[in-house]
Amino acid sequence: MEQRRRSVIPIGISVRLAMASFTLRGFAIKLLLLFGDSVLFALPQGLQVASGDVAVQASSEVLAIQASDRAIVNFESFSIAERERVCFIQPSKDATVLGRIVGSEPSQIFGTLEANGHLFLVNPHGVYFGPNASINVHSIVVSTLGIRDEDFTAGKFAFCMDEGRGGEIVNEGTILGEGSI
Repeated sequence: MEQRRRSVIPIGISVRLAMASFTLRGFAIKLLLLFGDSVLFALPQGLQVASGDVAVQASSEVLAIQASDRAIVNFESFSIAERERVCFIQPSKDATVLGRIVGSEPSQIFGTLEANGHLFLVNPHGVYFGPNASINVHSIVVSTLGIRDEDFTAGKFAFCMDEGRGGEIVNEGTILGEGSI
């Protein structure tokens, strides 16, 4: 399944949502004007394992995260520059991993994101997939809503809106998946 179109998914209705959306778009536009599509991000930073078994290998442009089923990984920031690649390596296509961003910035994906299983990517401040973003996963859920650790590890995917938060998910890239997108 391939998706390639500009899509904006607003979550919640509040003044804060509008500000977060403007900040995300404004930040992305400013960076694009300054650097073009080769924005200089570090790979996702501040990785902390909240649940499950996780092993990490990193180089200057690749971050490989081997995670057990129902693993939860918190990141301080999660952005990928055009030449960077982040791979979630899971035990099977039926395995699920939660990547939660706990920092205060929206995620900016210009490079490659891969997962051989189900990937949940949660950032309350929003996620922007740039025009050259390449997402290749079995399935992916991207959300600005919160999910409790206990619910996720129990297989109960119940999301809730945190007070005072809300961002947008903007896709201008390519998302390929065998399962749900």
